[in-house]
Amino acid sequence: MAVLLTKGRTASVFEKNHAEGPLYFLVLILVFVDFMALLENFIRNLEHIGVNEEIARAFWEWTFFYDYYEYLKAVPIFLCIALLYVGLIVRTRRQPIQSQP
Repeated sequence: MAVLLTKGRTASVFEKNHAEGPLYFLVLILVFVDFMALLENFIRNLEHIGVNEEIARAFWEWTFFYDYYEYLKAVPIFLCIALLYVGLIVRTRRQPIQSQP
């Protein structure tokens, strides 16, 4: 996307900055929350995939990720947006490296 915005005139869009490491970590947290919500959904609905209803009934009350999904996703998403903004500010204020004679 950055290449399209700069119309391919600058190679600095491919440079990495210090915000990328934490961004990868936050994305992994988001993936983990989604996976755990999916796993919880499967566990709560075991009777639909062939488990005896008497056994599955014990897991019907497992609703942690269902109840707190918005909150568990909102914090990492907000931090991702903040890191992207900080990375943009750092990139625009950075002085280019000048070659020494």
